Amino acid sequence: MSNYADINCTIKFINLATGKILPDGATVIAKTVGLRYSVSNDGTSDASGMFLTCSLKKDGKKLANPFFEYPFSLSAGSTRAFNRTLEAPPVPSSQIFSEVEYRAGMLVGFIKTEDGITGEVAPTRTIRLYRIRQK
Repeated sequence: MSNYADINCTIKFINLATGKILPDGATVIAKTVGLRYSVSNDGTSDASGMFLTCSLKKDGKKLANPFFEYPFSLSAGSTRAFNRTLEAPPVPSSQIFSEVEYRAGMLVGFIKTEDGITGEVAPTRTIRLYRIRQK
């Protein structure tokens, strides 16, 4: 059995009130939701010389890079998580609700390729967040 790094990355939106993972494309009524970018090494050897870059769009407009890490390493069997809280915009006085769409992406790349592994891209995730005016 050979030793190898098996790098996986995921993006999750989290309902902060319940702690539950929200499905991709979910519509949520909340003031805030959590966003978690995770990188794990499910392999049997350490991985080093990697970089992480994440993207975040709000209503189609690119926001500043939420996380960039270079270089970083992961020992076999370990995970690193990068968390952020996202907010729904305030409700304008002329409306009963506000809405926003967030789209998150991420790439983990390797500076040196080993065993043909060059990087891992997480599927892009989207969430639509609504805030309702409180009476």
